[in-house]
Amino acid sequence: MPRKQNILPRPCPICNQVNGTIVIVDSHKGLNIRIGHYDKNKRKKAIDEGLTPSEKNIDKKIETKIKTKSRRWCTFTSYSRAIDKIDNELSDLLLKGKYFGPSKQNPPRTINLTKEGKNNFVNHIKKNGWEKR
Repeated sequence: MPRKQNILPRPCPICNQVNGTIVIVDSHKGLNIRIGHYDKNKRKKAIDEGLTPSEKNIDKKIETKIKTKSRRWCTFTSYSRAIDKIDNELSDLLLKGKYFGPSKQNPPRTINLTKEGKNNFVNHIKKNGWEKR
């Protein structure tokens, strides 16, 4: 049984859903926002494909595959000040040698915000919207 869905600070600018998980991805073309929406039909299909763990021995890899296949992703670029601030902080770390952005050899990576950074980001989106272009 999936857990309670997260409520987004504003509805998704792609599909207008109010629930989802926000992920900020440092890609080769800058920062992108991905919003994962739970899809019960996709979850049912993943379980029907034989990805159901046994009752006694729950395999974490199988659970992860089910969770991954149970989401529909909306990806977009946001031109908000919050994203610019995150991008600038990453650039500062890059100049100081503490952060290495993705290269052709390295895949895009998820940005993990601090609790304060996450709260600031969510409050900014509540106030100003996603500012998608």
